[in-house]
Amino acid sequence: MLQSRIKILLLVLLQLVVISVMALRILSYIDPIHDGTFFSPAIGLNAGLKLYTDIGSAYGPVLPLLELVTIKIFGSYLIFQRIFWLLISVLNGILL
Repeated sequence: MLQSRIKILLLVLLQLVVISVMALRILSYIDPIHDGTFFSPAIGLNAGLKLYTDIGSAYGPVLPLLELVTIKIFGSYLIFQRIFWLLISVLNGILL
């Protein structure tokens, strides 16, 4: 009983450490390749362009559409895109 609680506590602490590291990375590092690759198709979609006709997407149609949702809600700011992907990564880690 006590060992299972300790394991759960350690897993929660590990998850908090990973989230903290990812949050610090968001604020301190801009990825010049992937940020533009993910963000620019979403900006084009927001401007009314058609995916694969007017603009390209290197990673398929789902990523620009997900980022389009964040642009519609929060505006065209890179920090919201980064926070959105942090939340997706955290949810992915919790679900796994």
